[in-house]
Amino acid sequence: IPFIAFLSLKSHILWEKHHIHYIFFLNMNAEHDKEIVNHMYHLISNWSDLKTRINLYAKNQGYNELIESLDNSHI
Repeated sequence: IPFIAFLSLKSHILWEKHHIHYIFFLNMNAEHDKEIVNHMYHLISNWSDLKTRINLYAKNQGYNELIESLDNSHI
């Protein structure tokens, strides 16, 4: 079953010379769930373009808030 999780780190980690504060985990089969993978990639990309969305979610973490925020990111 495909799922999405979001991790907010207390301290950043260095990943390929970038400071990482947030990590998404997706459990999807790239072959069978190709449309879902592409859709989630675009939602997360749009969502992460606005720092205010990330900061708001970081303060109000919850699965339902994350999904609602991602759904509204294309608006």
